[in-house]
Amino acid sequence: NSEGKTHPVGQKKPNELGIYDMSGNAWEWCWDWYDVNYYKNSPPENPTGAAAGTNRIYRGGGVESHYFWVTNTGRYTFPPALRSRSMGMRVVKKAAGPLPQGMVQVEGGTYRMGNREGGVGEKPAHQVTVRSFYMGKYEVTQEEWMEVMGNNPAVGFIGAKLPVHTISWYEVIEYCNKRSRKEGLTPCYTGTGDEVACDFEANGYRLPTEAEWEYAGRGGMQTRNYKYSGSDNPDEVAWNSKNAGGTLHPVGQKKPNELGIYDMSGNMWEWCWDWYRQEYYKNSPTGEPKGPASGQHRVKRGGSIAPYPTPDHHWTTFRFYDEPYLEFYTQGFRVVRTVK
Repeated sequence: NSEGKTHPVGQKKPNELGIYDMSGNAWEWCWDWYDVNYYKNSPPENPTGAAAGTNRIYRGGGVESHYFWVTNTGRYTFPPALRSRSMGMRVVKKAAGPLPQGMVQVEGGTYRMGNREGGVGEKPAHQVTVRSFYMGKYEVTQEEWMEVMGNNPAVGFIGAKLPVHTISWYEVIEYCNKRSRKEGLTPCYTGTGDEVACDFEANGYRLPTEAEWEYAGRGGMQTRNYKYSGSDNPDEVAWNSKNAGGTLHPVGQKKPNELGIYDMSGNMWEWCWDWYRQEYYKNSPTGEPKGPASGQHRVKRGGSIAPYPTPDHHWTTFRFYDEPYLEFYTQGFRVVRTVK
């Protein structure tokens, strides 16, 4: 299907981790020397290949490969000096620690937050830098909430894999601290009510800042600048008022975004840490902004299955808000953790 030529990266469906083109397009060099007998004595932990050899391994298949060459188990070799139009590579970087279950690592970076074509609260578009963090691949589900809190606050739409909803911002803060303690992590939050403070250096669970949420929703360093999180077609990535049938849906059924994160557009509004102020972008700091120091409303992002407030509320740049004590069937959240 390639017509004998390589294609721009990321046009085919990603794998379960949100990684593209690991089968086909270009062969990919690996580190290892090739030894035909290596698998017989390969160490069970962190194998790095033979100590020496004449050929290096390459994987994944190229545009001139038959379909059986693009399997994820196929091993092929060439001298490391070889040059070919169908040979390429990808890079890896050692993680700060084991990847928490159900989360992806969002590599930090600088981006233009906001939207000059959006509403008043989305302007002006401005440069922001965030550092690396872990983010939940999915919105927190009802079964995850019950494991920590011992109850299910959901109303109307009940199901283990459905996102938890009808929860206030204050209850989400309580959940994050309880889950952190349960897993032996340091809670991020202290204080109560509107006096809650967040220790962003703690390794426990917390809500994303608005800047972190938008950066991840856009696809982080892998962004392809879609309007919605993972596509310019909302029906590919978002349960919305036109395709949801008036009901919430289990997490992870739509296409993920460039980072392998699901449902950042549609299904549920997601609480963020920040207090909301419409004019905040005019004076937002460029480094790791965390919102105004106080306010009456907390930010929520991503849109929902409801048709309000506007047709474009599923954009990754759209800002919405509510009083932190309010509970709605269209309101949930996902968690993040600071990379240590």
